Amino acid sequence: MKFSITNAFLSALTLGAVSGGINNLEDEEFWTAFAAQNFDSMAISDAPSDGPSLISDAPSDGPSLISDAPSDGPSLNAFSNVPTILPTSTDPSTDGCKSIVETLCSQSEFFVLCLLVNVTDLVDALEEEVFTIFAPTNDAFDAFDAIPTVGNDVEEGLDIVRDVILYHAVPGVKLLAEDLVCEGSLMMVNSEESTTVCIGDEIFQVGNANTFDALPRIIAPDVIACNGIIHAIDQVMIPSVELPEDTCETIADVICTLPEFEILCIALTRFNFLDIFGGEDQFTIFAPTNDAFEAFPQDLEDFFLSDDLALTELLGSHAASGVIFSTDLECGGELLMISERETTTVCLNDEVFQGGSGNNLDTLPKIVGPDGIACNGVIHAINNVILPAL
Repeated sequence: MKFSITNAFLSALTLGAVSGGINNLEDEEFWTAFAAQNFDSMAISDAPSDGPSLISDAPSDGPSLISDAPSDGPSLNAFSNVPTILPTSTDPSTDGCKSIVETLCSQSEFFVLCLLVNVTDLVDALEEEVFTIFAPTNDAFDAFDAIPTVGNDVEEGLDIVRDVILYHAVPGVKLLAEDLVCEGSLMMVNSEESTTVCIGDEIFQVGNANTFDALPRIIAPDVIACNGIIHAIDQVMIPSVELPEDTCETIADVICTLPEFEILCIALTRFNFLDIFGGEDQFTIFAPTNDAFEAFPQDLEDFFLSDDLALTELLGSHAASGVIFSTDLECGGELLMISERETTTVCLNDEVFQGGSGNNLDTLPKIVGPDGIACNGVIHAINNVILPAL
């Protein structure tokens, strides 16, 4: 489903209430300085990040949001000639500390977020209560395509935008980055949960409708405000949205779009699994990456390629009926796959594996990319092939 925040729609929301002309400085030096204003910052990598990948050690083709060159920021030319309603005080000595809204609105990198907080009438709420805020940058909103275009229906648009903004706030608590629990869930103000995902040394706070290529990464943690904590993130957290059937990305769509699943896509196409995973029935897929197939022992590859029935059973042993998130997996528990073979969830040193009867410790498939959302299920990327008993 294609959504967009258009300049015309933002203009309709603001009704001439904000100003533009910002200077966006999305680079490592800025975020390091921003994160160090009031706290001891989490270290940011010396090298620019290309965004999250399904596999923690694989490069991503996505755009960098902490680049070596300054960014031009979002297109907000529609607001260049209208007065501002944004807080303008940038002197923290005025009252000893700044509120969440004052902190965000004193930084040009959060211009769009500040704008949306104002036009959705959330300023008072964010000033009066305690929150932990995951704050998308301007570039995060510029790349955002999950608010529906609603034409001239400003009220409907405001409700949608308000729900998205509230999905970035945890009420009543001040959570530092060290308080976030990998694979743990947080209840947000809009009554939906988000999930903390840890990949390598990076932390992501992922919405229910975020895709693999848009996982919100914390790029500047633990900014202290009078009434809470702010974590800058490089993608927008997307709450659950109802997608039209004709534009929904199915499991088949996702697998055959991402290059790291090229071999899996070919195999599923050959044996007509794409028709199954592209339909309305819901599945959980444990999806081997290209590297997983390339590490497959030659003798086993020869065996499966020579026996279509065995290969069909092998592929079917990677899918279970229904939606099973990584947090639903139970250590030592068994899942019945559509091949009618069982797989076992194994937990070792904070890592989760899903193995078949034919896997040994050396070939145990580890979940390296959990909880990829499709309209008809969930995808977990794994680094080895699940082997049923031969």
